[in-house]
Amino acid sequence: MDLPKEFIEKYQKLLGDEAEAFLASLDEKSVIGFRLNPLKRHYKDVDYDLTASVPFAQDGFIGKVSGRSLEHQAGYVYSQDLSAMYVAAVANAQPGDKVLDLCAAPGGKSTQLAEQLNNQGLLVSNEINTKRAKILAENMERIGAKNVIITNESPDNLAKVFKGYFDKIVVDAPCSGEGMFRKDHSAVKYWHKDYPAECAHLMPHHFEGEGQFLAKLKFNGEAASVAKKKAKKKKKSKTISADELDLWHKFVSDFSSQELNFADQDLRINGDYLYYYNKDWLDINKLKYIRPGLMLGTFKKNRFEPSYALALAVQEAAEENVIELSKDQWAEYVAGNTIFLSGNTRKNGWYLLRCEEKNFAFGKLVNGTIKNFFPKGLRFQA
Repeated sequence: MDLPKEFIEKYQKLLGDEAEAFLASLDEKSVIGFRLNPLKRHYKDVDYDLTASVPFAQDGFIGKVSGRSLEHQAGYVYSQDLSAMYVAAVANAQPGDKVLDLCAAPGGKSTQLAEQLNNQGLLVSNEINTKRAKILAENMERIGAKNVIITNESPDNLAKVFKGYFDKIVVDAPCSGEGMFRKDHSAVKYWHKDYPAECAHLMPHHFEGEGQFLAKLKFNGEAASVAKKKAKKKKKSKTISADELDLWHKFVSDFSSQELNFADQDLRINGDYLYYYNKDWLDINKLKYIRPGLMLGTFKKNRFEPSYALALAVQEAAEENVIELSKDQWAEYVAGNTIFLSGNTRKNGWYLLRCEEKNFAFGKLVNGTIKNFFPKGLRFQA
């Protein structure tokens, strides 16, 4: 790699005898990693090599995963640089903690934090860029966590609502990107001698990841008291009606799963969408958000349609509510096609679709045909 002269001189001065090893490491092959998701049922039952584990990251492994695999689509695996795994490992979120990931997109650290919380406590994943926030929402949706709010806000607006609220805050601020040289040689082009100082990075010759700066700060002051404010209605929000509540209760009754036993006071309507939003969480109506909790589904005329997010969040269901599909049928479904079941004896209705013991979507069975409800924007050819 043709490195800038000033870059070489900088690290010769900083690292002394280690400079040669550091500069040589930038020409080495980039090491790719992934994590398994312990929120999923039988989460280690994946078609990937799990022999090369990452010592500092629980359920982290060295290897490459396919974004078009069943495991990836169903949220069992998440591709992530090894150094990025270190951040959540240091944050060490505990079940019940209230955690903020301030610069969360595309979602690697947030997925790891959510897995640490194990559906207890609250994770607020924030991304100020709207386009990136939508990508964050898609990645968070796949892991199936029930206790995540995705916001699209500035830090000062978040501070007004969540003053003194969080136990832990993770900030992945912009960096110099020098560790990216090994992964993408073209990254050298935007480097200049003052660039690292402008950004304010674990060294790649000591570490298999891209490199990263990491600092853990502990607040020793007195936490501000948090007053729970009465929720104010937003224009796009409305109170759940008795008819809508009946439609939800009917779905829960027909679809037998303990994981759907949400208290009525924890149900929130946003437009035509129904969300789980714990009554003990702070009101976020003054904030811009992408996902105010777990999306449960959509109310259509005289009916309720369960969401893709709910399918990925529900892990256990009665077998009469589950249809097991083959790998070929899974590939057809995620591509947007209907599935025909030969010799079907099941009644019409909503079913959780499963492939190789992995829940991956909801489908509606109508006279032996599974109607496709896989989100159009996420469909792909496996």
